[in-house]
Amino acid sequence: MLILKPRSNKIETLRKNQEITSPTIILVDEDGKSLGEVSIDQALYLAYDKGLDLVEVGSNARPPICKLINYGKYLYEFEKKQKKQKAKTKIGEVKEIQLSLKIHQHDIQTKAHQAIRFLDEGNKVKVSLLLVGREVVYLGKAKEMIEKFAHEIGGQLEQPMQKLGKKIFTTIIKNRDSKNA
Repeated sequence: MLILKPRSNKIETLRKNQEITSPTIILVDEDGKSLGEVSIDQALYLAYDKGLDLVEVGSNARPPICKLINYGKYLYEFEKKQKKQKAKTKIGEVKEIQLSLKIHQHDIQTKAHQAIRFLDEGNKVKVSLLLVGREVVYLGKAKEMIEKFAHEIGGQLEQPMQKLGKKIFTTIIKNRDSKNA
């Protein structure tokens, strides 16, 4: 049987039925009630009689602790729980906003509202500014525009601005000092 250890991603296998090697075990029934220390043969007979599996849940104890459970059902519920936990964890996506040096103030405000919505949803915002033609000369103006945009949406630069060809870009995350956070 597979069990995911808490606080780690390591999976360990649990021994069941004939894989248990200890001559005596502490037996716990399907309701969680302890039946005390019994021999392995007696526990296997009891498990077979009830149509359940004998699974070693506490291998570090002496004698080991074993439980009577439906192994297939337990695996199914365990996998179902893992999928549910995986679905709950949301990895923030990177949403992109494109600007230009010739953009109108109203368009900047519209894109700022979009970026604020993205940040509130837990995403990162990649802001890119394409320099067309002779605009390449105004690199400082472009960086200033991106910084102003980041300040306007209440975000902070996650990484310094980078230039790749005629494009300047950076990633903005939600400002932790912001009152909206």
